[in-house]
Amino acid sequence: MSKKGNEQLLHQGQIKKKAIILLSGENEHAKAFHALLYALDLNEHGFEVKIYFDGEGTAWLRKLQEPNEKLRQYFDQAMEKGLIDTACNYCAHAFKSIEQAKSLNVKLSSEGSHIPVGEMAREGYELIAV
Repeated sequence: MSKKGNEQLLHQGQIKKKAIILLSGENEHAKAFHALLYALDLNEHGFEVKIYFDGEGTAWLRKLQEPNEKLRQYFDQAMEKGLIDTACNYCAHAFKSIEQAKSLNVKLSSEGSHIPVGEMAREGYELIAV
């Protein structure tokens, strides 16, 4: 779709806010890759996008710090554009990636809590779980 066509859809009430929740574990490389790729593409086309790490997806915060991890470049691009939002504190503890979240400067949800999906929906975000 052309940029003009996309702008017309946005003016027709299409949801402009997208929350991509990465739930897929570190063995599901294609899903994690596409979550980052889709976020970057949506952002490029004028959508407000936030990426969240939840469940097994928090393990990616550890995996992204491994040497030669191919997804790191996409994560860095998303971080530079301000698309990386929050990791689930509870799940980051469970999947032993809390320190990596901190070293990557990924915000954590409140101690012992999950990401605020109800709040995101109330704020008008379409939730996309990958």
